[in-house]
Amino acid sequence: MLLLIIGLIRTIRVQNLYPIWLKLHEQINLEWKLCCIFCSLTLRY
Repeated sequence: MLLLIIGLIRTIRVQNLYPIWLKLHEQINLEWKLCCIFCSLTLRY
């Protein structure tokens, strides 16, 4: 996952597709938040 993000950053630096990167970044943040919530709920029980 981390390598994928690094690859995306390198690709976007070359192509200068910042708006698309920002949309992707927001989506990744949302997925991480959901994952963290799910993990914390799972660890409680």
